[in-house]
Amino acid sequence: MSAEASAKAGVAPAVRATPVARKMAERMGVDLAAVPGGGAAGKVTKEDVLRAPTAAPGKLIPLSPMRRIIAERMLESKRTVPCYYLEMDADVTDLVLLRNEMNAQAAAVPPPPGEPSLRRPDKITFNDFVLKACGMALKAFPIVNSRWVEGVGIQRRGEVNVGFAVALDDGLLVPVVRNVDRRSLRETSAASADLTERARAKKLTPAEFQGGCMTVTNLGMYGVRSFIPVVNPGEATILGLGAIQDRVMFWRGGIEVRKMMALTLAADHRLIDGAVGAQFLEMIKDLLEAPQRLTE
Repeated sequence: MSAEASAKAGVAPAVRATPVARKMAERMGVDLAAVPGGGAAGKVTKEDVLRAPTAAPGKLIPLSPMRRIIAERMLESKRTVPCYYLEMDADVTDLVLLRNEMNAQAAAVPPPPGEPSLRRPDKITFNDFVLKACGMALKAFPIVNSRWVEGVGIQRRGEVNVGFAVALDDGLLVPVVRNVDRRSLRETSAASADLTERARAKKLTPAEFQGGCMTVTNLGMYGVRSFIPVVNPGEATILGLGAIQDRVMFWRGGIEVRKMMALTLAADHRLIDGAVGAQFLEMIKDLLEAPQRLTE
């Protein structure tokens, strides 16, 4: 139905807006219908939302149960977990090429009859490679795969479980891929795709976002180059992923444009000394720079 027909029928026309603009408007209390669109064909962009007036001053927005839990856990982390932060740049040029190649090959082969689509996800994401790299690094560094038990000691974990942040309209969830060290890259990808879909549909069971050993959080899709994440209570580390950017680099005696990604590790200093944290992050970086090792 056209905007003119909608007006005659007494129905408000749908607002054309980018997905990021919709999320930002909801969080800022901005009425999209009142925002002039500056994008293509009048589509509302995030820049348009930022320029728009926000909700009336003094308006109190009640806390949702999810937001209340997030606030409590983040406050607990900041109060009780003494973190330090490490950052490295990973050259993911080969990873990008390998991912594109693997996804192209998978798309060319239809799944066998009766095989669940879950086991053959449409694509492997960059996050999947990182989850697998983290699982391998946790296996190699048992002290990182531990948690602090106040007044008792350091508890080594018997599993290698890696959580990943999934943004929702009213907050975020961290579903956990279990036993990542025992899964292939494609199995890790299938598990993360299933968990992401059910997290967005709010169909996860409590057990599926508990028991994480570390968390991966990615803001690269929003153009963020790097950021400092907050460790989830009960875990020892969290890894923040920035945007993959083309940079001019010295490479093998010449100059090339390489694809680089910033990795930022927050680590609990009660458990992990700086040198160990640096070696742990370096292993993740090395695995991402030699991505064939993640497919073995």
